[in-house]
Amino acid sequence: MSVKSIYAVVVLYNLALSMYIFLFPLYLDYLVFNPVLIGALVSVSAVFQVLFRLPMGAYIDRIGERNATKLSSATFLLSIVFFFAKPLLPFFIIIQLFSGVSSTLFWPSAQAYVVSMSHRTLGYRMGMFNLLTGVAGVVGPLAGGYSKDLVGPEKSFYVLLGVSVVLMLMTLTLPRPVKAESTEQSLGFLETILVVIKEKPLYFAGISTFCGATSWALVSSFYPIYMQNQLGFSSTLVGLLVGLRALSSAPGGFLGGIYLEKISFKWMFIGSILMGGVGFFLIPLTSNFGLQVLFICLIGFSSGALQTVALVFVGEVTPKSQMATAMAFIGLFWSLSQAVLPPLLGALGTIHVSFTFGGLGVLFLLMGALGLYFLMKYQPVKRVG
Repeated sequence: MSVKSIYAVVVLYNLALSMYIFLFPLYLDYLVFNPVLIGALVSVSAVFQVLFRLPMGAYIDRIGERNATKLSSATFLLSIVFFFAKPLLPFFIIIQLFSGVSSTLFWPSAQAYVVSMSHRTLGYRMGMFNLLTGVAGVVGPLAGGYSKDLVGPEKSFYVLLGVSVVLMLMTLTLPRPVKAESTEQSLGFLETILVVIKEKPLYFAGISTFCGATSWALVSSFYPIYMQNQLGFSSTLVGLLVGLRALSSAPGGFLGGIYLEKISFKWMFIGSILMGGVGFFLIPLTSNFGLQVLFICLIGFSSGALQTVALVFVGEVTPKSQMATAMAFIGLFWSLSQAVLPPLLGALGTIHVSFTFGGLGVLFLLMGALGLYFLMKYQPVKRVG
């Protein structure tokens, strides 16, 4: 199996997706949509993903990760095509539904595809997966912003259409994953979902995913407002800090995978939790920009490492026939983080600004303790090294 082919698809997909996520609300604002309506339309994709992650995961296990990846790129391309219809509300709902289908299919199938490869170790492969995803997540918004400034919000979607076509063609060339001979019993659609939900070790991976998503929930809600209004940083500096979180998560994910070959899940998880917790607690203690760079990089590095811990753990403990469903299951914890944390941070901020970061730090450590409990009590594999 060509390692480069799936890595290239992962890079191009996340570049296109992050570019789309950046441009979509700006285009709606250009059309003078009501802010409440913009917010509702943006949430359509996320709501779909929360509701259908597990069923889609079980569906991927039945049709195979290669077919699911192709279907994902096709639905993403369709979502971009609809931008060239009339700018009416029904079309934007369809666009977001297609986008939700695409994301819900892509991530579990791509992760299961990487697990099925034989190149080097699983830790290395998942670390590389997160490294490439993080870098593409930084480049996508930059490409979207540049194309918007260069050709305008409408014509930017021609650029995105071109990227989507290339993505579709690349997924068509993906080789079929090599399936090892297995004596695993084949389960039905609903039975696969129920078996995965009952697997207590997977809750450790889910909690690790939740903690890894915490920094994203922060920078997409309260963090930019705090940096601009409380510390007086310019929008450019705030954008730089937000970008550094994503950028630092890339080496965090890669190095996390490398070191997982040498140390246990336990110590990698504890180290990542402590690193992130320190970053959350320290942010409100200074207005020095250089120190804020250090703190946000600590949080981003921790986030990338925690994501890799979750993916490698699932890859090691889950039967191949349930892999996509398990990946979808831990993805639910990411969605839960994005749904719960922003309103919680806003509520804490009404009390005092320090409550936001202090409360988030406490929650982060408590979730870490809960994750450690599930790992120590239910870990079904004994790792070498």
